[in-house]
Amino acid sequence: MVWLKLSAIAIVAAAVFIIAAVAISLPANNKNYIEPATIGAIQPLTKSTVAVGEQVREGIDIAVDDVNAEGGINGRPLKVIYEDDQCDSKTAVTAFEKLTSVEKVKIIIGPTCSSNVLAVAPSANEKKVIILTTVASTPKVTQAGDYVFRNTPSGEAYSNYIAEFAYYNLSALTASALYLNLDNGVDFKDAFIKRFEGLGGSVLGAEAYEPTTTDFRSQLAKIKGQNPDVIFIAGQINHGIAIKQARELGLTQRIIGPTTIESPDLIAQAGTAAEGVIYSAPKFDLNDSVVKSFGEKYKSKYNKTLGFRTAISYDAVMIVASLLIKCGEDVECTKRGLYETQNYSGVSGITSFDKNGDVDKPLMIKTVRNGKFVPYER
Repeated sequence: MVWLKLSAIAIVAAAVFIIAAVAISLPANNKNYIEPATIGAIQPLTKSTVAVGEQVREGIDIAVDDVNAEGGINGRPLKVIYEDDQCDSKTAVTAFEKLTSVEKVKIIIGPTCSSNVLAVAPSANEKKVIILTTVASTPKVTQAGDYVFRNTPSGEAYSNYIAEFAYYNLSALTASALYLNLDNGVDFKDAFIKRFEGLGGSVLGAEAYEPTTTDFRSQLAKIKGQNPDVIFIAGQINHGIAIKQARELGLTQRIIGPTTIESPDLIAQAGTAAEGVIYSAPKFDLNDSVVKSFGEKYKSKYNKTLGFRTAISYDAVMIVASLLIKCGEDVECTKRGLYETQNYSGVSGITSFDKNGDVDKPLMIKTVRNGKFVPYER
């Protein structure tokens, strides 16, 4: 009887094993299963700059839904594998290695943070993996290699634009700077100083802060002593806290900055202290018919107002998808296709890549009014 019981147990165990094995291998044996066309995305989905990462991810996800609704990539569903880099360079490198070595992806949307793009660029060029960032703005990305692209303007353009506005429109002759001590913050600051002083203005001082900084009183006290006409703030990490503390310390000067000012974190951190902040941004008209239609779709899905980062991330995936349809697994064909992309009309406007994988998009001046990011009006 014992032998019979053991035999029965063995039979049941074997049956369970066989069922499990069949279940695991089902996708490969299922005649209805279609292998997806897979790309990667490296974004800050936790910790610092998570709000920006969410904006990017939402644009990517809507694009994937739209591509698949139209038949995918030559009948194959488009799939995105996300990795969270937390806006940390070492974590970004680990994410890149996982996507390329384990998942075998050849195209990655991101990273978002400039330092992270520069950290993964050498491996991307060596492995011939296309990097398309939709946010990173450091001018160094321009020379980051043949496989590195971005469809957002270089930070130098943003800094030049706000420097000219401060000098000519705000009649500012002196400025002080507070900047994030990472590639994008340093480069925004350097470009601003170069342009502002080139126009005839004077930069009285430049104070750095680290990504973990939450107490800016020391830097702000120095700026208060300099008594500039305007205060230039460059950095998308905790900059709202800096602005709030500046007002608490009695700094009443106009606060200006580049496009990094426009972050949901700013309003959450600064509250009413953010009112009147002026910054340079991509020209993006929410009343344009194409933008308005997409904005309504975005609103219905996420219950949020559409922003430029979401729109440009959507466009990035749509451009990549059109090239995957044409090129399939041929990465060199996709790379050539990106360089050859000219006058692509998307939600974020017209996209044309130059010989360095950069784009040139028109800019505008925006401000914070009633807790919202809106076009500047005198």
